[in-house]
Amino acid sequence: MLAKKFRLPIGQSSIMRQKPAWGTYFSYRTLPNELAYSRYGVQVSKKVDKRAVGRNGIRRTVFDFIRREKFHLRPGFDVLFVSRKPVARGEKKVAEAELRTFLFYRN
Repeated sequence: MLAKKFRLPIGQSSIMRQKPAWGTYFSYRTLPNELAYSRYGVQVSKKVDKRAVGRNGIRRTVFDFIRREKFHLRPGFDVLFVSRKPVARGEKKVAEAELRTFLFYRN
């Protein structure tokens, strides 16, 4: 799991005003910050998966991917991933490939 300092605070409403970039599995909202590291958040609604186990699994998958690939060490951004319905029934590797392309080409 990603360390708490690399996760977005729950009340971070200013990032929701940003225009999203759309992918197949996630929409992405980014906002520059003035920290030496990036912070990430994941929103998974009940429309994506009714069970809390499924929603938490999606969150864990995204945070673990960010930790493994060391994206949290890149400076300067707050990133919010809002999951879409296909992520619940899609393949984990394809969703990670989409995350990788977005995070590599964001800077």
